[in-house]
Amino acid sequence: MYGVKLDLDEWGYILDAQSVLYGPGWYPFHQHVTRREKDPTAPLNDREVPTGRTVPAPVRISPDVENRSWRNEYVQLTPVDQRVEARLRLYVGQRQGTTLVRTVTLQIDLRAKAVRLPAQCPDALRQQAVTKGRRILNLLLVARRERRQGASKPRAVLGP
Repeated sequence: MYGVKLDLDEWGYILDAQSVLYGPGWYPFHQHVTRREKDPTAPLNDREVPTGRTVPAPVRISPDVENRSWRNEYVQLTPVDQRVEARLRLYVGQRQGTTLVRTVTLQIDLRAKAVRLPAQCPDALRQQAVTKGRRILNLLLVARRERRQGASKPRAVLGP
């Protein structure tokens, strides 16, 4: 697997370009609920039509630096109950030209503003997991703040 070791210097996460919007509740990222109906302009085809409702949406985020590292640095955020699960691949090292990673799922509690690491996270990867977890929490808090200020779609958390 192609991958790059991303230093834990000064960088943050950004939301990958996706069609998400801000919605109500504890989790900021939502998607439209749609229904299928016949397309009046092409009767043999169906089309997706927004219902006016939204639901929390899983999103993918990436570091705002080191474009080449996305393969092992993408993070999937999934809303679960009152938590967000952040599935990330932590860099372990290189062996025979292959990048070694370990998948770890962090629990982000937005109410407590806390990041919880799984007990089985190896000690050698804890600092990397804690640092990335804090940056994920920061992205979510910025998105919530932007939503409270009246934005309907993510802006501050998007990349250039």
